Amino acid sequence: MQTLTDEMILGMIVPFIGDAQSLARLSSVDQRFRKMLIEDTDTLQRIIDERVDVSLCNNECSTLQELGLYQCALKTGLFDENRIGFDFASTDIDDDDGVASLVEGSMRRVDDLASILCQFQDARLIIEAHCGTAAPSTIAQGFSRARGHAVCMEVCVQGQMRFLEDRITVNPWGKRVSSRARTSDHKYRGLAREGRGWVEVYLAMDDMELPQRPSYYDGLQVMDAEERGVPMIHILW
Repeated sequence: MQTLTDEMILGMIVPFIGDAQSLARLSSVDQRFRKMLIEDTDTLQRIIDERVDVSLCNNECSTLQELGLYQCALKTGLFDENRIGFDFASTDIDDDDGVASLVEGSMRRVDDLASILCQFQDARLIIEAHCGTAAPSTIAQGFSRARGHAVCMEVCVQGQMRFLEDRITVNPWGKRVSSRARTSDHKYRGLAREGRGWVEVYLAMDDMELPQRPSYYDGLQVMDAEERGVPMIHILW
């Protein structure tokens, strides 16, 4: 078995996953599996049972690394809350109590993201930054970019710069998304209706993105290539 690459082994195993217990027992076969397999068999079984929905992008989790990333996102509560909050008209991330931003656990979420990026070397972080609808149109784009950069910097600091700069993308939306969110039925509509902005964070690996995006993104594209994806090297220096 040592002559097989990880990808070859994964390709052989994943199509024949029967149950979580059987998969977990593979950890005794090869040392590499101990790093890839998930110990929480109940969670893994639930993931396997819902494989079509797991990726939330109509793509199945095709590797154990993707299953592991899903489990981490689940355990850290990213499916329940993936926003980073800011005080009104501020670029400073709010405290975990969420008093200023109405979003609890923002700094804790940043710490979790940094840990996940360190653990999963193929994972990427997408930061979708939004300005509140109360902001003047002339500054909305730049202000949302500043908020996205603030989250990016904090994730890097918490991760002690142990991941490559090209693994984080910042997308500044100005008021385009928050204006849509005001009229949606999504649970995030409250901040938008108050005129506040926020940042949403998504984990990605290959074609999988977690969690599922709200419908208010449907049909929207970031303005242009210059606005999309800011390499961290330009943020840090």
